Amino acid sequence: MISDAWLKSNNGKARDKVEVFSDRDGLGVRATIKGKLVFQWRYRYHGKQLRLDIGAYPAIGLKRAREKMMELQAVLEEGRDPKAYLIRQSLFDAPDNKLEALYRDYHNAFAVHHQKSAGDSLRSMELHVFPLLGDFSASDIEVYQWVRVFEAIAKDVPSISERVLTAARQMYAWGIRMRRVTSNPLSDISARKDLRIKKNRRVRSLSDDDLRLIWKGIKESNIRPKNRILLQLLTMWGCRIGELRLAKKTDFDLHNNVWTIPPENHKTGRLTGRPLKRPIMPEMAALIKQLMLCSPESYAYAIPLAKADRPAVETSHLSMPKNINHWIKKRLAADVDSWSVHDLRSTARSRWSVFAPPHICEIALGHALPAMWQTYDHHDYLDEQRALYEQWLKKLHEIVS
Repeated sequence: MISDAWLKSNNGKARDKVEVFSDRDGLGVRATIKGKLVFQWRYRYHGKQLRLDIGAYPAIGLKRAREKMMELQAVLEEGRDPKAYLIRQSLFDAPDNKLEALYRDYHNAFAVHHQKSAGDSLRSMELHVFPLLGDFSASDIEVYQWVRVFEAIAKDVPSISERVLTAARQMYAWGIRMRRVTSNPLSDISARKDLRIKKNRRVRSLSDDDLRLIWKGIKESNIRPKNRILLQLLTMWGCRIGELRLAKKTDFDLHNNVWTIPPENHKTGRLTGRPLKRPIMPEMAALIKQLMLCSPESYAYAIPLAKADRPAVETSHLSMPKNINHWIKKRLAADVDSWSVHDLRSTARSRWSVFAPPHICEIALGHALPAMWQTYDHHDYLDEQRALYEQWLKKLHEIVS
């Protein structure tokens, strides 16, 4: 068997004659008189014993040579000529299998067409993975190296660690289908068992006192104007943050006072294929107009990135509650238990129960109705929602005043 240590010690070592050293399954190394080491593979095709050069060391390492040999064996077992296969490959530039290059190829060729959060996954890879592993061959990165990266991310943001694991696992699966890699080292790694990532399902409804302090922090702290408006609208509408984050300016009809959320931008739309419609109350309309002024007129998205017409990243809201709580403690000498942006949605829903029947509250929240109801009832209930929001905004003002 050939080893990495043997290759390293024999590379460039002159010898009296050409010698061939065997590895396994027909793979070997031909050492020239001048010490050049070339991986070669011996195989039988149509009854003839043939030899095929795979590549020279160290441009191709032992692990890659074995992977290439296995790839060629698969071609041979399909009844095709491995030599012709290699010639066809040489007609085009060989793809770069460094991790970053492989992931970007996967992202452009597959993820953007099939995954709603592909952009967020790419951004997470750019922030947390490429700086550490991007220049390594994807096939050479060991499981323990991946796990150390995941664990480092999980210390701060467990959900991002799970996202990166999922994205990398899917990249390897695509790479196998495209014959870019031969194995998926992450196929058996579990976010819950191996990385000890537990999804936080804690949801709380804010008390009147907490909501009053938080609302004051939203309006008076030094958070960005677009984030201030975002948090106010989330509290008023009780919508999911993704629905606002992905909203385009054209989704807001300020003439008829209706916000239309396309099916691809809301959770139930993936099942129903139908948009959500929510009424725009006068106070909401005023905030939306302010929001439009926070980005260039040519931008399509209502809450874009600072210097690009793309939606804000999925994690952009995570630090907002902590920053607002810090402001409350410093400026108001008060304490509010930790809360999440999702708690604003839970708070709104908890208060709605006294203003409207359950099915109206669920429609306003964007939840799917029971299957049979959903199949036959396509009414948008805009008037009923409008009555609900009118009562909720009145109560909200009473609380925060």
